[in-house]
Amino acid sequence: MRTKQSVLAFLVMGLAGVGSAYGGGKGAGVVQLHFSDLNGQVNGVSGALGYIRNTDDDTGLLTCGTHAFSDGSRLMTCFAVEPVSDTFVMCSSTNPGLITAADAMNGDSYVFFEFNATGECTHLYVEKSSINAPK
Repeated sequence: MRTKQSVLAFLVMGLAGVGSAYGGGKGAGVVQLHFSDLNGQVNGVSGALGYIRNTDDDTGLLTCGTHAFSDGSRLMTCFAVEPVSDTFVMCSSTNPGLITAADAMNGDSYVFFEFNATGECTHLYVEKSSINAPK
């Protein structure tokens, strides 16, 4: 329950930060690390794919993809590089809901993903909004 409350607070704060920008506004979406309040470790990443792609910085990266195997199984993987701290994070999951969310992404999506200490993706938020910069 605490994780869901944290995610909802994150999303509300993000939308509140846009404020009056709803009317044709534009949001920045650099690769941003999110830290666990329990141990100070990175447990999430967010960013707008189009914004990251359009920056002059060629070291920031955020991506999620899906894999389909010949036995019918599927896997989703997300990874990111935050350029300021040169931090690399990666997670994966076979959870059907997370795979569906990863399939819904496009190059203009805003993405937020979380993971646990074992590298399993535990949450994936995909947003398609006019405030996100297109690639």
